[in-house]
Amino acid sequence: MHYDIFCKVVDNFGDAAVCWRLADQLMQEQQAEVRLFIDQPQALMALRPAQFVSPIDGAHHASDGVGWRFGQPGHGSLTVHHWRQDMAWTLPASPCPIAVIEAFACGLPPSYVDQLVDRAHVWVVLEYFSAEDWVHTHHGLPSPHPRLKLNRYYFFPGVRAGTGGLLHTSDDLIHCDDTATRAQRRHDFWSARGVASVQEDALHISLFGYENPALPGLFAAWTQSEQPIHLAVCDSPMRVQLQTLIGGAALRAGTTHPCGAVQLHVLPFMEQPQYDQLLQISDCNFVRGEDSLVRAFWAARACVWQAYPQEGRVHQQKVAALLACYAEALAPQPRVALTQFWQAWNAQHAFAESPTDVWQAFVDVLPLLQTHAPRWAVQLRGFGDLASNLARFCAKRLE
Repeated sequence: MHYDIFCKVVDNFGDAAVCWRLADQLMQEQQAEVRLFIDQPQALMALRPAQFVSPIDGAHHASDGVGWRFGQPGHGSLTVHHWRQDMAWTLPASPCPIAVIEAFACGLPPSYVDQLVDRAHVWVVLEYFSAEDWVHTHHGLPSPHPRLKLNRYYFFPGVRAGTGGLLHTSDDLIHCDDTATRAQRRHDFWSARGVASVQEDALHISLFGYENPALPGLFAAWTQSEQPIHLAVCDSPMRVQLQTLIGGAALRAGTTHPCGAVQLHVLPFMEQPQYDQLLQISDCNFVRGEDSLVRAFWAARACVWQAYPQEGRVHQQKVAALLACYAEALAPQPRVALTQFWQAWNAQHAFAESPTDVWQAFVDVLPLLQTHAPRWAVQLRGFGDLASNLARFCAKRLE
């Protein structure tokens, strides 16, 4: 099978992150030949700098826009192309069937689509993740092209049976370290970043998200916490918000700022493997969008999700749908506390109730959420991984 993946970077690095993980996994585990076309390759260079050290000789001037080549043809290969408006499109010369992955309905070049008519192919629109009830009823359905005799198939990542599952490789373990092991991994992580020691009795939180009107109230509650809080602030709009909350002091990467009960550590932009490590050593991870949410699931730690804000608060429906799945197996008390906090965090206004009370109710059930997280990850793995599910789906359509 040959795969062509098309990606336009819309939501910061999330789209690029998902497409890179998918392309790399198809190469590594399916031994497929993959071409990834992306309009902003610099996003991949930031996420995976070790792999994207430099373009192959002369490739950045090539007519097909090849920028980087990985793997070995015949044993799984991946080429990354800068998707430019002036590119001349040709399908691979190999007679093998081609699977075209249109990531997040980004659209395909018309001249490329025209060539699909006479070629054995399957065209898949990879949709955004959703846990809503209607997703599994639409997953895998065809949609006819308005001009050509072609079908597109809609493929939905999800957390329910009957969907495409979530991205994870065979190496993505469910992290259930004992206390001593996690403490050592936490020490190693922070030592590598110049933090000599961290309080083990502190609550370790990672914060990554879109700008949020609920943050000031929550941060004030954190500063007054009876338990010390070690706050790892990732590079995101929330970092700018926090800068105003602590009096305008520059939150430069590598700096530490004491704020009441909070020790605030500012992290630089992290590549994917480093961010995964942060999620695994934290007690609670505030994540956003799709890619960081999925990585938080595999880290098997308590998490708080911030959906991409949409007009009319449509995103709150997505939050409620995920909560219905995620919290289904929880007892009433932790389910209520988790639901109230997630809803408040996604309300796009200041906490309607006291943020201290809502946060404390969440903290009170945190041990139960920590027990729940690895069980949830095991449940998700039972649906299979998205890359393998996608490969089987494409092969079935080409029989």
